[in-house]
Amino acid sequence: MNQPIFQMDPSELVLAIVDAKFNPNQDKSLNIYSQADLKEMTVIPLSFFVHAFDGEKHSLDTVARQMDEQYSGRGFSGNGMQVHITSKGVWKSKGDSDLNPLVLGRCNGLECYVYEYGLVALRNPETGAYKVARFD
Repeated sequence: MNQPIFQMDPSELVLAIVDAKFNPNQDKSLNIYSQADLKEMTVIPLSFFVHAFDGEKHSLDTVARQMDEQYSGRGFSGNGMQVHITSKGVWKSKGDSDLNPLVLGRCNGLECYVYEYGLVALRNPETGAYKVARFD
């Protein structure tokens, strides 16, 4: 019987692929969450992000569409959210408090930020273009 050389939790593999950086802006208000909490809150959108690539580099629109298909919903398409995502991934929405990301993941030249409340932003760091969604 063959034994695997090592075993890895699939969520840990996703986090490794995107080189996940938890609380990348070091927001003290996010210190209420344990490392386990952060993983649980962020690994599903990051998994959608990783699986949106098929070994090729894709545009922001293509990755957003692929993530929507995996979610089986309208995450990025037609959500009507009026927000701005800064170069540090801060979610700014008029009339609301700014949100710092729980995690930053990178893959094939794009960034994926996950926030509280199931909010997600995809960002192209070269152009500053972004798309936002809710995956809850």
